[in-house]
Amino acid sequence: MRQGIWQCSEGCRQWWYWRVLDTTTLFDRRCPKCQRRSRTLLDRKAGGRGKPREFVFMERPSYEPRHAIREELRNRNAIVNRRREHEDAFRQLKIGTFVKASELDCSEHEHQVRPRRDQDGN
Repeated sequence: MRQGIWQCSEGCRQWWYWRVLDTTTLFDRRCPKCQRRSRTLLDRKAGGRGKPREFVFMERPSYEPRHAIREELRNRNAIVNRRREHEDAFRQLKIGTFVKASELDCSEHEHQVRPRRDQDGN
């Protein structure tokens, strides 16, 4: 059995688990969330010829436990969802208008401030 993860392009950007037989050569799936179709050859020749992939596709070793891969998917999807929340907050701002920083509601998106380093790296 071959297994791995793939990320839907553009649409929802969610990560999904895949698993196929060793004899399978074509990966053809629909995203369960946005129904966008993703297709590629599993064993592509080196050289960069042909149609480029429109999505991220990664294979994991067959001996890697499925629960470890699913945990990785949860972590990756959490990152995607956090980014989407930040993008939604910025979309609320009207383009071409000036908004004072003091008037922005950034309470939901508090970031930790890292201390500056000297040129010596300390």
